[in-house]
Formats: sequence, structure tokens, C-alpha cells
Amino acid sequence: MTVLVQGRELTFPIVIRKARSWAAQYRVDKTRAQALVPAPLQATGLVSLAFVQYEEGDLDAYNEFGLTLMVKDLKTGKLASYIHRLPVSEPFTCEAGRTIWGYPKWVTDVAIEGATCRVEDQVELTVGRGWFPMPLPAVPTYSACDGVLRRTEWDVDTKGLRARLGGARLTLGTGELAHELRSLGLPKRALMTTTIPSFKVSFGPAETVATD
Repeated sequence: MTVLVQGRELTFPIVIRKARSWAAQYRVDKTRAQALVPAPLQATGLVSLAFVQYEEGDLDAYNEFGLTLMVKDLKTGKLASYIHRLPVSEPFTCEAGRTIWGYPKWVTDVAIEGATCRVEDQVELTVGRGWFPMPLPAVPTYSACDGVLRRTEWDVDTKGLRARLGGARLTLGTGELAHELRSLGLPKRALMTTTIPSFKVSFGPAETVATD
């Protein structure tokens, strides 16, 4: 199965061969989190802020910052990740992400220096080095774009993932993304942080779950 993006043919699975990431997880009020999540998904109160340097893959090299919420699909009873915001640094991955998977991407300034990410003047997140190893389950992702809710399966192969309690410093400026994070009660102490110095990931096609 193939798709065409900006005149380039991409074949499933679409693969990222080299990347690294940093993430901070927070416990937030479930009612506040549910305000950002569409039906039939139910917020669990766990939110993740993550930034990734994609260095080599089918979507080229780019930086990405994600605001995701852990959810429960009320139809299946299974846990999944709802991707609410996903700014990126390059236009090709933006169009691919929106057209193939319905990911809420837009192109903006996403700068990653060491273990710190800055998104415009809205967000600055620094993640400390992890202490202990832990697995990274590849739960399905959900995304809502242009009135369509989609579900995507993916596989990940990580090397050297480390986690710790706390370990994040979050600073918020002004703008829509910063406003949404404040609506969740952030900044606050992180529940946990993770660092992955190297990973590979492959994405299948998206499945349409619901339409407006």
C-alpha cells in the first residue's frame, strides 16, 4: 500500500530509522483533560509532553513536540494515546502527518538543544537524565483532524530507555498551546520523565473511527 505526499511515494509501513526523544508525564484533573478529548475516548488524567529529534527516516529529518493524553476507548475498553497537539519544524512531515494519519501537525519553530525544547515563545521543557530502565508499550494513537477521528497502530524498537521520578522543568509563555497547558494545571511537578537515546518506529495506515 502506498500514498503520495508532495509528489513523493511512501510505502507502508512508513519507517523512522533513527530518532531520540525526551518526555515528561503529569497527573492532571480528569475533567480538565476530558475537555481536550473527543468521544468515544475517556481521559485518564495522565498527560505527556514529549519532544523528538527525527534524524533519519521516510519523513526526513525534523523536530517535533507533542501534547498527548492517555485515554480509554469506551467502545473497546483499551488504553490508547490521544494526540492533541503536534507542532513540527518541517513542511513535508506536516503534510504527511495530517493527510495520512490526521495528526494535528503545524509547522513552527521547534528548537531542540541538548535536553531542552522550545516551541516558539510558548513552551520551554527541559528533561533530566533517566535513572532506571523500563519498557515502552506501543499503544495505539488516536487523532482528530477536519472532523475525522482516526486510529493508528505503530511499532517501536528502543535502545537505552531510562526513566526517573520528577525530573522536568516546564516554563510557559503566551499563545494557544501555552494556554491549553495552563488549563490542565501546568506547570507542576512531573510524575515521571523518560529519555530514549535511540529508537526506530514504523507506522501503519490510519483507520477511520468516527466522523462528525
